[in-house]
Amino acid sequence: MTMTARSAWQGLRGVRWLLWAAFVLFALAYWLDPTKYHNQFGNLLLWVETVMFSLPVAAVFVGFIEMMIRERAGIIRAHPPTDR
Repeated sequence: MTMTARSAWQGLRGVRWLLWAAFVLFALAYWLDPTKYHNQFGNLLLWVETVMFSLPVAAVFVGFIEMMIRERAGIIRAHPPTDR
């Protein structure tokens, strides 16, 4: 089964939303109990820093790839309405 550009675009769209949802859920978990994510000196743990940084960066990167695939798939961007 071959993947068309449209199905690749839809898959990337889903991945982007999942990455943003994962970031929001992790931020909420951190906000509820930040002491689990710090060492004895009050510094963030390395894996926490990595997750907090990499999830949004990955979401933006996937969004850029999604925009490139959208052009290849021939999906027309919605234009904002004009009041003329």
